Amino acid sequence: MTPDPNRELKASVSWTNPTEMNIAGIPAVITKAEIIRAGEVVGEITEGLEPGAAMEYVDESVPQAGQYYYRVEIYGENGKTDGASGLQSPWIGGGKTIDETGYCPERSDLDSEWHVYNINGDTTGDWDDDVTWDTEYGNPVFGITSNRQAADDWAISPRLNFDLGCTYEISLKSYATGYSNATSGVNWDLHAGTGIKPEDMTTKIATITSDLTYKADEATERKFRIKAVDPDELAVATLSEDDAATGDDDAEAGEGGDIPMVKVPAGVGTIGYHANNKGQCRVGWFSIKRVEQSGVEKVSEKSSLIPENASEIAVYDAAGRLAGRAADTAALRSLRLDKGLYLISFKADGKRRAVKVVR
Repeated sequence: MTPDPNRELKASVSWTNPTEMNIAGIPAVITKAEIIRAGEVVGEITEGLEPGAAMEYVDESVPQAGQYYYRVEIYGENGKTDGASGLQSPWIGGGKTIDETGYCPERSDLDSEWHVYNINGDTTGDWDDDVTWDTEYGNPVFGITSNRQAADDWAISPRLNFDLGCTYEISLKSYATGYSNATSGVNWDLHAGTGIKPEDMTTKIATITSDLTYKADEATERKFRIKAVDPDELAVATLSEDDAATGDDDAEAGEGGDIPMVKVPAGVGTIGYHANNKGQCRVGWFSIKRVEQSGVEKVSEKSSLIPENASEIAVYDAAGRLAGRAADTAALRSLRLDKGLYLISFKADGKRRAVKVVR
């Protein structure tokens, strides 16, 4: 299963035809393949069904963004074969678009769109649950409280679109609450992920210590940056090496100066809070926005930044959509591209690199 890379409502279903039918040793004679999504037949193939052949069907009728259960049923001269396999698709379609104005959730969004997990079931006597939503000074806040040292509580955003090559800035406030005798802030982790479950939180952006104040207006605004890169090329070298980061506490400064930067997979992603310590704190004033790109090399000839031995070339537009592929630089020159900003990913001298160009 492969979702459309441009986040359109379609997906590619691939399978290999059987070489035997229901009775072992009897060669397969395949008459039909049905592609089924969520119990409904969405496609049918009756030609080119050679035994053992690799097959593909593009479902272009996905009704809305989401995940669907697909299976392929194979028919022969005596009817349907046994053992039709199926699988749950990855997320098909897009998430929320993040532009320069940013995504700032309202209080109602936290209830309806964010996902809360109290994995170890710890609670306090005063709270029904140890992860709650509230509002302070008109701003939505996420409350964390744990009466166990080994807390395991999550709040995860709705799905967001991280466009390839773009940089996003996260800002928030985190401050202590509840314990009047507290002498230190509470540590918690800020994550980026590929889905809405804790196991999908694949990249730690930072460990944050909440400010030791009970007044939100006295809390420090924290800022972090993430850069969306090709999911298969998280180690890609870019034009600006200082925007690379490790994803841990040693994250380096990126395009925002002292603002730490980490790389995340481009595509549909999420942001998550993870409370894993004892104590109480709040996280609020959250926003994420796309920031202006810097360090773009303006060149008239796209090949001038790409060595002649480059291969496996992929060209993406400013929105992260695949604009074309080329086996080598000669094929790259033959691509017909509109004027605009592009990110070109390629292999050269055994390494994967990328450059930004303006055509």
